[in-house]
Amino acid sequence: METEEDRLFQEWDVLYEALNADVTTLERLIEAEDCNLWRRSYCRAIFALIEATAEWMKRYTICCYYPGELGEKEKKELEMRSGVLLGFFVALDLFADTSGAGTPLKKDSNEWIALHTATKVRNRITHPKSPKDIDISDDDLGQLQATKATFISLVAKCLSDSGLALLHQADALRCASDSKKPKESLDSIAEKGSSR
Repeated sequence: METEEDRLFQEWDVLYEALNADVTTLERLIEAEDCNLWRRSYCRAIFALIEATAEWMKRYTICCYYPGELGEKEKKELEMRSGVLLGFFVALDLFADTSGAGTPLKKDSNEWIALHTATKVRNRITHPKSPKDIDISDDDLGQLQATKATFISLVAKCLSDSGLALLHQADALRCASDSKKPKESLDSIAEKGSSR
């Protein structure tokens, strides 16, 4: 029987595959025929991927940890509309926290500053006040490319750290229920899996 968690992971696969394909297609188009149309579309595609990921992480966290690990205050924080950057931060923070891991994104870090700078570019082209607002300079494009790499790195670290924290919790539960030391720790099992 399919669970809500299974359905959420299937949704994640579809969302990530489609939106990441948009980003990579636009990267190829920019490389082949660089123009502001492709650059603006690239900016929008990156932020669609960021926002979809944040929304998925929020829904997953609520589905799996509320009520329980996630209290009413945290649930409301996840459901609140708070802008791209803060929404992404809250999603990463509570997703990682509920599994026992720390958030990979710290406010005022280099990653935060990079995401904030790219968010300004996104906001400028989404809500232009003059014709120059819809132009994406080479510096803007470089910032967007760095933001994509930062985003992927943060999500990968969050998922990896969260998974490892859950493995440690499972290992502790197994040890407690077996009342003996396991023959092979989950660290070594996880290490073997990541080397494949």
